[in-house]
Amino acid sequence: MKTIENQVEHCWKPMEEYKLNEEEIMDFIDKSVDYRIKIIKKMKPNTYLVYDNSILSNIKRFDSEIESLKENGLDIGKGNSQYGYRMPIPKKGEGKKLIIFRRY
Repeated sequence: MKTIENQVEHCWKPMEEYKLNEEEIMDFIDKSVDYRIKIIKKMKPNTYLVYDNSILSNIKRFDSEIESLKENGLDIGKGNSQYGYRMPIPKKGEGKKLIIFRRY
């Protein structure tokens, strides 16, 4: 007999990181926002992509990056959007990060 506890235990799966290969990293940095959207759309549901220091050095501001993604047709935001984002406060000694994730 299945109980609610058994069902809940199997409903949630942790997100997996979407890893860029070396060529994608270079293109992600050097090319336009349209190219970044193309890469982001390759992500499967329940995955996330981290903009770290290697990517962020060419992006001036997080909020301007999110706005440019929205303006160029990516459904990103809060609530019912297909993609979401987080900008966690960096811990001491860590660099800034922007995390983009794809919802189910």
